[in-house]
Amino acid sequence: MKNIFLLFILFAHLYGGDNLAEMKNYIQKAYEKKYQNYGIHISNIIFSISPNIPIESYQIRSIDLDSKYLNKKDGMILLSVNSNDALLKIPLQYQLQATINVYRATETIKTSENITDKNSAQETIAFDRIAQIPIDSSQINHISAKSYINPNSIITLDKIQSKILIRKNDSFTGFIKDKQITLQTTLIAKENGAFGDIINAINPETKKIIKVKVIDTNKGKIL
Repeated sequence: MKNIFLLFILFAHLYGGDNLAEMKNYIQKAYEKKYQNYGIHISNIIFSISPNIPIESYQIRSIDLDSKYLNKKDGMILLSVNSNDALLKIPLQYQLQATINVYRATETIKTSENITDKNSAQETIAFDRIAQIPIDSSQINHISAKSYINPNSIITLDKIQSKILIRKNDSFTGFIKDKQITLQTTLIAKENGAFGDIINAINPETKKIIKVKVIDTNKGKIL
């Protein structure tokens, strides 16, 4: 009888271990999918499970994780489980232990200044140290600052905008297509413009204000 009891405890432990592994795997995949461009490394996932919840005795039907929890290290999953022929919904809290790659400003980055590998550097930090979603490596050299960024601060999505291709008061080339002929002229930008933006420019010869669609660095299509 004693041996049967010990066998039951061993089976329950193994079954529970499988359930915990399934839960951890679900959470890990969700974070890795969202932060696949950030080099996230998850070292552990810790659950807060009441002694009154016999995880080892449940059969997991489904696991749900609200995407809002993916922005932080602490979250909650909702388990749908079978227990004694009943279907139960069980919320479980978890805590993530992980690291993530971020970019810090290596110098002051002014509003509308391009963010490049010259004024930023990658660093690995604990996941719980990020307050906002950071930029990733694919954005470096393709974005500009939307607001002033202090030296050594983490560059986050709320601080950036599309890369400025034409800058206010700079000269650029304006193109206009007339049937099979493409004409070009030099214009002066009256405002900053990113790809696809429609900005005002002035023809320095006629002093006429012209609408231009930004198509490339220092290039615009005259509308």
